[in-house]
Amino acid sequence: MSFANLKMTPSRQLALKASDAAAAFTAAMGPRGPQATARAKKPEEVEMEARARVVSEGGDPGNPMLVLGCHSIQMGKYQGQTFIWLLENDAGYACHVVGSHQRERETSASDNPLMANKDSLARYSCAHPAFAEHLKFRRAQEEARARATLPGRGGEALVGFGQFKEDRLKDLYDSKDKERQNYVKWLRRKTPQPGSSMDVFIKYILGRDKERSAEAAATPPPPASSSTSSGPSTSTSKAAASTVLPPRKPTAPNFSALVRGRPMGPGELQARIRKLITPPARPAVPAVSSVRDQRPSVPPPPTTEVTDEELVRMVTDGEMGNWHHTGRVAL
Repeated sequence: MSFANLKMTPSRQLALKASDAAAAFTAAMGPRGPQATARAKKPEEVEMEARARVVSEGGDPGNPMLVLGCHSIQMGKYQGQTFIWLLENDAGYACHVVGSHQRERETSASDNPLMANKDSLARYSCAHPAFAEHLKFRRAQEEARARATLPGRGGEALVGFGQFKEDRLKDLYDSKDKERQNYVKWLRRKTPQPGSSMDVFIKYILGRDKERSAEAAATPPPPASSSTSSGPSTSTSKAAASTVLPPRKPTAPNFSALVRGRPMGPGELQARIRKLITPPARPAVPAVSSVRDQRPSVPPPPTTEVTDEELVRMVTDGEMGNWHHTGRVAL
């Protein structure tokens, strides 16, 4: 097999944790590792050993990727192990070595055995798409982390983990996307490992939460609208004023003016009296503009129907004493 069998997480991300085999190897080498006694071999020597290893395992030495995977590591805690073994057992360490080497190559053209061995490791590792993608993300993450160290730009750092690992901290926190909002809510309830990417993001979330609470507390409430408070009372008073009925005309004083006029017959006199004692028509109540302007209507006074006998008694008891003698009202 020319390519390494990379381990992936359930979310289809490259698994970076070292395997048990890797832990056992480093434990056997001791705290200082194999580099304390071994030197870096020349590229030609590493190539010859790799071909011999392929042949001994029944592989095709004419397969360049198969031979490259059998190159041995010439530095670090896994010195002596093959490239394919490194990617299958500690891809995180391989990412660290290759990423550092790529930045080093931007300023160095050295061709010493150690640099040549790292060149070969980078070429083999980046032939795996998942490894190359993670390496690209790692580079972007380091650049974003550097920007985040500037004052007021802490939100520039990348999340660095999970399904939104490529989002900036501030973009994920301020997102209106429902899925991202739920993710932030979920993180508020987590207890992360100190110093991890999750720990950094959760501290950022809690800091932003505190800032929002302070801004909300410092913001004064909106002023109450004067038109809203005075409107109902004004309209109510107008409606109440419009429903006041005019005073009724008193009828008793008008009998004197009536009987001091010209002589009238009984029919005309009765018509005049009925006109005096009948209440005038009230003005129509204006339409109610709202439920709050409603007021109970005033019932009209009962209409008084005066009989002939009552008219006669009113005249005989008052100022019309000569009516029953002459049938006329004197001037």
